[in-house]
Amino acid sequence: MARLRTRRYLIEVKDPKGATIFLNAAYWDEKEKRVAIAQLARLADTPEVNFHAEPALEPKSGRQASSSQRAKPKTARPAPR
Repeated sequence: MARLRTRRYLIEVKDPKGATIFLNAAYWDEKEKRVAIAQLARLADTPEVNFHAEPALEPKSGRQASSSQRAKPKTARPAPR
């Protein structure tokens, strides 16, 4: 069985004044990271966003389009409150 690559992530929670009230480290693979980010977003009462980057689509024609002609990736921004 192949081992999944895990990375170390630091989680720091601060109060409104900027003082650290919680600091912890976690070792997650890609799937666990996405689940944790979704849970943290729910705790913070922010809208859910897909943080998984999809590969760029290839042009339909045989010619390569220049990078300036390709559509720019869109980023998700939370809705104003």
